[in-house]
Amino acid sequence: MPVDVDVVRAEVPTRLIHGPGALAHLSPTLRGLGVTRPMLVTDPGVAAAGLADRALEHLENAVVFDEVRPDRYARIAQGLGDTSGLTPLDAALAGVEELYRLTDDVGIPTMEELGFSEDEIPMLARIAFEDPQTIGNPREVEMADYEDIYRNAFSRGKR
Repeated sequence: MPVDVDVVRAEVPTRLIHGPGALAHLSPTLRGLGVTRPMLVTDPGVAAAGLADRALEHLENAVVFDEVRPDRYARIAQGLGDTSGLTPLDAALAGVEELYRLTDDVGIPTMEELGFSEDEIPMLARIAFEDPQTIGNPREVEMADYEDIYRNAFSRGKR
């Protein structure tokens, strides 16, 4: 699978707090930035080592996302083409790009092309949430999850 990667430049204001006792600065720093519900992104290894728990002791109202598993997506990418020589993360990202290409090649329409607008996300999420067919979903999905799914679907059309 040939991998064409566009150069992406992002400028994000970054604040780095490092050193002994740095964790104690998390909550006050986030409060100062106006963050009321921080998200801690980690992976199973970091969580198992107890490092995520240490950070959570200093965070108020935090949400934890610990499902960062590029190896899983790298295996999917292998099914889409050659990923030899790529790190698991690079292979996963190449797989995502290949899926976008496949979506375009087979002509899967965007939400906008289907006639929906982003202001309809709450209505779409409510319909999905109330659909009795979702009872067999292996994950518990809340209304906010459906809204996130639809937001992601809309952003796919803006690549």
